[in-house]
Amino acid sequence: MKDSMRMIKWNSNHLTGIKEMDDQHKELITTVNELVQYCTPGSNDMGAYILKIIQASSGFVRQHFADEEHLMEEAGYPDLEEHRLRHGGFIRVISALEREFENGSGSVSPELACFLSAWLIGHIKNTDRKYADYILSKNMPHMA
Repeated sequence: MKDSMRMIKWNSNHLTGIKEMDDQHKELITTVNELVQYCTPGSNDMGAYILKIIQASSGFVRQHFADEEHLMEEAGYPDLEEHRLRHGGFIRVISALEREFENGSGSVSPELACFLSAWLIGHIKNTDRKYADYILSKNMPHMA
C-alpha cells in the first residue's frame, strides 16, 4: 500500500460548516498525516519522535472532542451520547498507542495508519456532519 493512499488531502468534502470545528479538523488531519509518514519499515527508530506526536495529538484530540461535545450539548443535539461513545473509542485507541510507545513497544503499522485515516475521515464526513447540520439548522449563528 502506498503512503499516498493513506495520506489525507483536505478538501471541501470535509467541511462541516462550523469554522472552529473545520479548523480543528484540518489540524487533526495534519497530525494523522504526520503519523502516516512513519508507518514505513525502519520508522521504529523514530519512536521518541513519534511518541511526542502522539502525546501532542492526544491532548488536542481530547480538547477537540470536548469542544464538539460542548457545541452539541449547547444546541441540544439528540445523538450526543452516541457521539461521545464514538469519541471514547477513538481516545482508547490513541491512549493504547501512546502507552505502547511509552513502554518502547510501539510501532505505527500501515494497518494502524489506515485505521486512523479512515476513522477520522469517516467521522468527519458522517458523524460530525450530522451534528453540524443539526446545529446549522437551528440558526445559531454564534456556533457557525
